[in-house]
Amino acid sequence: MRLAYPLAAAFAALVSFPVYSQDNYVSFGGGLNLAEFIRGYPSDARVADQSERFGGAFHLGYQTVTGGENATLVYLGYESRGAVWSSGNADVDIKFNYIQAGFDYKALFGPASGARFYLSPGVGVGILVNSTAEARGDSQDLKNVSSFDIELAAALGFQVPLGRNAYFLEAGYGYGLLDTVDETSDFSANNSVIKFRVGFLLGV
Repeated sequence: MRLAYPLAAAFAALVSFPVYSQDNYVSFGGGLNLAEFIRGYPSDARVADQSERFGGAFHLGYQTVTGGENATLVYLGYESRGAVWSSGNADVDIKFNYIQAGFDYKALFGPASGARFYLSPGVGVGILVNSTAEARGDSQDLKNVSSFDIELAAALGFQVPLGRNAYFLEAGYGYGLLDTVDETSDFSANNSVIKFRVGFLLGV
């Protein structure tokens, strides 16, 4: 019984954790990309096992409040995007890995001191680190692929305060504007992704 009182006090302190209106954050985030290569596939290819289309992503950024209590985020990160194409009797696992730099504008809704819903359009530039294709246990680097990509993105999310800090959860879509294969190839594909993200905002 003696232990119950300190535990109750600790719980009460946790749920009454003070909330502050914070302007600037260092953003740490990560999650998954679900690749969606769109436009023209090779004539004998089809998208096969969707489980292989997931790739990891993480970023480090800086978020600051603008006029009207909205916010902007600039970030640098790393993203992996992939797909499986089935051609003949072989499934080909394709991966593109990028260093990604971007800018997001967050239109925030709700009180500044509470949980807030946001809509976040943005733009990103990806520099290709490597791209590989694997089939039947053999892997090789892809040739004739674009060395960078430009992405238009939009996301919906929630930002929840935690004292002077916050955490966020969001889902969105990034549309790759550039063809991932060069003009010498007989097909084309935009490297677009459905994004799922979770992260922490460190108040500064």
